[in-house]
Amino acid sequence: MKIALIASIFLLFYNTLSFSQTSVEPIATVGSKSISVDEFRFRYELTPQMFRGHETIGNELKQEFLYTLIAEKLLASYGESTSLDTAEIVKYTLKTFEEMFVRDELYKRMVIEKAKSQADSLLGFYISNASKAELKYIRTINQDEAEKIYNLLKKGAPFDFFNSDSSLSPIDKLTITFGQFDESTENEILTLPENAFSKPLFIDDQWYIFNVVKKF
Repeated sequence: MKIALIASIFLLFYNTLSFSQTSVEPIATVGSKSISVDEFRFRYELTPQMFRGHETIGNELKQEFLYTLIAEKLLASYGESTSLDTAEIVKYTLKTFEEMFVRDELYKRMVIEKAKSQADSLLGFYISNASKAELKYIRTINQDEAEKIYNLLKKGAPFDFFNSDSSLSPIDKLTITFGQFDESTENEILTLPENAFSKPLFIDDQWYIFNVVKKF
């Protein structure tokens, strides 16, 4: 079969393309191949075109697009007749396209979707929690001491009570903002309500218990 196949074109409704035909009715035939209304509609609506909404050239655009589909069918017929799909250059090109599509799909699944989930999680954290907090803290180098203080706080001991213990560093105030500490420490502190205290946190070789004075 040669490229010079005769294309029989049926332009209906007084040389205009109408979408009121049945979906299987061909609007053009190229040798043994045909272009149905459904195929034309689907391809035409998904193809960007300038001036598509212009009433005076709407039909011309449809006819021009139909000629593009006919050329595509002619090329496909030529490829079949010459076994073009077995040529080395075509097989190499198809393999390249396959790798490209697989890479894009892998990137979508492994990077974009997971990144979106992480972004949504971070956004939820920003909305739900403070980004700045004023704190008081107790600091000690002894883990057992920190645990004992924490247990006393849970039983109702006032936070400032431990300032009188000479073995502890004096209670001091600190203002922290989001991003100042590591994620787990900030999650522990910034999610606390005002007047609440944290569990003992190990930071820079010392144990800290934070008391939230004010959240911003």
